Amino acid sequence: YEAAITQQGDATKGALLFSQNCIVCHQMRGTGAQVGPELSGIASRPKGTLLVDILNPSKEVSPDFHNYVAITQQGQVFTGLLVADTEHSIRLRRQAGAEDTILRKDLDELRRNGQSVMPEGFEEKLAVQDMANLLEFLQHPVPLPEAQTVPAVK
Repeated sequence: YEAAITQQGDATKGALLFSQNCIVCHQMRGTGAQVGPELSGIASRPKGTLLVDILNPSKEVSPDFHNYVAITQQGQVFTGLLVADTEHSIRLRRQAGAEDTILRKDLDELRRNGQSVMPEGFEEKLAVQDMANLLEFLQHPVPLPEAQTVPAVK
């Protein structure tokens, strides 16, 4: 995908890719889900850095965006961003802002796995030109397609 850094991208096509794949976890200009970081301010990052962030999302993970694994005493496994940790329960947020609440009395194990909540292998869906389009959109955002966007989810 290194060729995507120098290849001419189309920000409008990149916006469509973003709205089809990324918006379920990321916000851009107030639209999308708050699972991963809000991306409106990343336009100044070099394309090479953005590419590494996409290809290896767990390389540098802010503590606010580590993935947690919760296992209940019944053997159910939940993963996501830890958004609430109280005396009586925890709450994990996953794609599209969906949340799971687990009562402490049912919790057998809770651990941070050191990985990003962004799944590995996203690039497998994309051709090099698609990546160039996505990078162009991230550096030069255009409005997201109306039919593809989801309202902001907190």
